Parts: sequence; structure tokens; C-alpha cells
Amino acid sequence: MARVLSLLLGLSLVACSADLSPLPRDYNIPEIELTPMDSAAREEYLKVFPIVNLQGREAAPQITENGIAPFGVLLKLTKEGKPSACTVTHLWPGWVVTSAHCVIGHKKFGARNFFVVHFNKSLVKVHVPLESIAYVGNQNQDDVAILKISEADSQSWDSLGSELNTLGGSSEISMWSFDPVDREDGGTAMAFAPKRCLGSTKKPEVIGVRSNGRRDSVLGQVKLDPGQHLFVDHCTSTLVSGNSGSLITASGQPKKAFGVYHWAITPTAQAGEFQRFEYLGNSGITEILPNPPADGLFFGVGSILRWRSHSSLRGGVAEVATH
Repeated sequence: MARVLSLLLGLSLVACSADLSPLPRDYNIPEIELTPMDSAAREEYLKVFPIVNLQGREAAPQITENGIAPFGVLLKLTKEGKPSACTVTHLWPGWVVTSAHCVIGHKKFGARNFFVVHFNKSLVKVHVPLESIAYVGNQNQDDVAILKISEADSQSWDSLGSELNTLGGSSEISMWSFDPVDREDGGTAMAFAPKRCLGSTKKPEVIGVRSNGRRDSVLGQVKLDPGQHLFVDHCTSTLVSGNSGSLITASGQPKKAFGVYHWAITPTAQAGEFQRFEYLGNSGITEILPNPPADGLFFGVGSILRWRSHSSLRGGVAEVATH
């Protein structure tokens, strides 16, 4: 189970550690035996859970470009009070998008044991349960979840109103993310930390170079599909746990959406036999990287958003393009 969890970013508040070896057969993680917190403890936790803005204050994380605050944090709570936390975006009124792996166990717990913490239009922090979960993709490929909140909750929260776009060749993108940060009291806050990166639909190449000069591709068996995935690198800050579910858009243009970020590819112990790596990613230039790379990862992976339009979301069901 630990090996499977190491492939995912944002499933729990731990350091990210994805895998260069082939994806295990049980990559579709089974439901985990967890018990929701009792109502009083859960309510208190949600009430004090901190969201920090760009200035480091607990306040609405507004987008510089347009002043709205459509981003929040999705929490799944356990009896022990150890939540998983992912970034979410209120994409259209009533519809919230994140990563599929962020709602693992939803059939067992029900949608109302998942909560979105965000700042409403009055800039007051609130927490709202999901009303339903409209779509959950296959985590191997389409790691996207479309979540429904109530009409009342929707009306009181900014929505982004994104248009779906196609990411062509390598270009600058924005990832609208929350990063987990440690607080002085020992707790954790989620700090709004949008990142500028390079992104494309072209699968990067990672070549491991041994001390004797032998060179081997280390991504040959990893299930990365350029027709399904977005590849993200050269970010202004490191991709970390909690970034899962972050909306990927054109650079500085939050209304031009491409996809949702989910996990990262990093070297593991099995890669220790290599002396260094040759990495060819979105810059188009082969880079020589040490083992391990300076920031601990090679690149991030997202899933392309494929449902056709707002009008296709009806009756709690999302229409998703087939492949």
C-alpha cells in the first residue's frame, strides 16, 4: 500500500514521492477502512482549518488578474483527525473540479463526508459538504473528479467560468495550487501558491546514465499517455503534496483551462544505480541532472479536462468525451 501511495501527490499531507518503476497492478487504490470524525470534532476542525493567501495571512486567496477567489481545499476527514487535502476549483456555478484520487472512498463514506473549505463572496471562510460526486475518472489515466455543491453554497462562492482549451506545443502555464505549510503550533495550513510552469502534451524522456556510461530509459514502462496527460516542469516553485487537483490554465489566464494536476515523477531507491540523468522535457533542451535531482522530481503529470461544456453537466452526471 505504501508503494501505491508513493505514486500520488496530495492523497495525504506527506512529502511527494512518485515512482519511476512501472505502475503496480493495484494502482487503482482499494477503498481504505476509515471512520469519519464525530460531528462535534469534525465541525471544530473545519471551523479552524487555516487557508493562507499570497501575503501569508489567513484571508481569501484572490486571483491577482481578476480579484475573485474560486479556489479552495477539499478535506476528507478520519476518526483520527488526519485529513487528506487537495486543491479544488469552483469551475462553473455548482461544479467543483479536483483529482479523482482525492475522493477515494466516496462510495463508502458518501459525498457529505468530504468538505470544501473556502472563502465566500463576503470574504468569510466557510466549509461546505459536497452534495454529490458527478464523475470520478480512472486514476491510471483520467485522474479527474467533478464534484457538486448545493445551489445555495454555489451562489455564495466565486466561480471561475473557465472555457476548456487545448494545450498545443510547449508553453507557459499556471497551476492554481495550495501548498501545505507547517505552523508554529505544530499544525498545518494550506497556503495559496500559484505556480508558473512549462507544460505540454509531449511525454518527457528520462535517461539514466550509469558509472560505466551505459544509458537506459527509465520511463519506458510507466503509463503516461500524451493523448490523455499533461506534462509539467520548470515550475517557479516545487510541486508538493496538496497540489493535487490544481487547475492548469494558460499562463496568467485562469479562464483558459487545460486540465487538472495530480502527481509527480521522482527517482526512487531503484534509480540509485544511475550516476546521473539526462532529462528532455518542455524546454526542448536535454538537461544533465544529478541523482537525485536538486528539487527531488523530474516532472509533474496532469489529466486533460474533456467534458464538453457547462451545458453537458445535468442531473448530477458529467458528460465526458470518450477516448
